[in-house]
Amino acid sequence: MRYYATLFDKNYLSRGKVMLQSLQDQTHNQSVLFVLALDQTAAELAAKWPNTRIVQIHDLEAFFPNLLEAKANRSFVSYIFTLSPFLPLYILQKHPEISRITTLDADLLFLNSPEKVLESLGDEKIGITQHGFPEEQKHKEIYGKYNVSFQSFPNTQNGLACLQSWAEDCLDFCGDYIDEKGRFADQKYLDFWSEKFHHVVDFPPTIGLAPWNLKEQQLQQTNKKWQTKEIVLEAINPNQRIQRCRDITYSLRIPYFMEVPFCRTYPRNRIPKDRKDHGIHQLDEHD
Repeated sequence: MRYYATLFDKNYLSRGKVMLQSLQDQTHNQSVLFVLALDQTAAELAAKWPNTRIVQIHDLEAFFPNLLEAKANRSFVSYIFTLSPFLPLYILQKHPEISRITTLDADLLFLNSPEKVLESLGDEKIGITQHGFPEEQKHKEIYGKYNVSFQSFPNTQNGLACLQSWAEDCLDFCGDYIDEKGRFADQKYLDFWSEKFHHVVDFPPTIGLAPWNLKEQQLQQTNKKWQTKEIVLEAINPNQRIQRCRDITYSLRIPYFMEVPFCRTYPRNRIPKDRKDHGIHQLDEHD
């Protein structure tokens, strides 16, 4: 069994559910997902999903009391960034029987199983994901070479030291802007991990697929099934255009359409006429 963790509030329930469903489909239900619920609605609804374990935000804050001070001195968005290292640290400290935790953005979509990639980490390696910016967007690395979207930590002295250091860094600063020291949110810190800690490795590009680096040849669809070597796709949401890949944008949006009412996710005058042909129908968030 593999253990994963993510966090979201009620506004990201649809993304979280799609991510979990795609993960369970690709791993044949051999995955457990810890969900840090940022409000009661998210906690109650996510608790009904299969193979999930709910972590209440007040329990995390009670375990790490210094989070409350951070919560009071920064914006909500910055506080969400701040939580990134604390959730895996909490899980590994509360559950010493878990040998590895992999943390995920709630808006990922699994196209294949991540098992072989995680298996390649062995017992010691920390895995992190590059943004994979194309050459014309390399200047964006000023915000961080790495994307806090899919990272994996072993329950070892080195893995815990990395998480503890990251937690201290995020408490010190986690703003959604570049400060005078060149720091940005929770992600810029990852640029220096290979210098500070042992066994830090980059995941292959199959993990870091995202709208800014997606190329049309990477995703081909046959009989409504994706024929691809890519494993994880990030942040395909109902209002987003995919760079250089408009022909497949609509098909990638379908899982999100299926989870929330159209009136909340897509302008009425742009609802596809053939939505029934794609299995798309209106669902209440409580379904």
